[in-house]
Amino acid sequence: MIELRSADVPAAERFGWWCDLTARQLIPTEISSDHTADFHASVSLLPLGAALVASPRCDGMRSTRTARLVRRSDPELWMLTLVRTGTMWLEQGRDHISVRYLHHIFRQEEQTIGGYIRGQRLERCRADLTDGRHAGRSVTEIAARWGFADAAAFNRAFRSAYGMPPGVYRRHAATGST
Repeated sequence: MIELRSADVPAAERFGWWCDLTARQLIPTEISSDHTADFHASVSLLPLGAALVASPRCDGMRSTRTARLVRRSDPELWMLTLVRTGTMWLEQGRDHISVRYLHHIFRQEEQTIGGYIRGQRLERCRADLTDGRHAGRSVTEIAARWGFADAAAFNRAFRSAYGMPPGVYRRHAATGST
């Protein structure tokens, strides 16, 4: 784990240091704060292969990612940020495509947006059902974790996607017979 602190930098340089650090180590972003004169911040970084876990502590700040800055980011890097103290507002730029065009893109793939999202949620449920870290959670809890409030609807959707009910899938995964 890497720990970086603004306290190690002269007070007048802290905000600029934080902005540079964020752009280089985390994500390209434009930062503003009411505390630029004597900005206090620190971040714990935990690199995990293609993922980076960042846990910043900072005075209140606003972070803006324009579409140009989003495109400069590494699309293969997954990042999880947990703000431990202070406040951080993130506004992310969009490519400004219409809802109609978005539906058109999915239609070309012979899929609906809702179907895509449901498929992603089902895949995350499937992964959690086979992950030993979630062995203590019920199938219903895992389903609810990924937005399936109705257990019967989840069971039908899971069976349709994977050919068996989630409880059976979990038992097969535990014995290595999926």
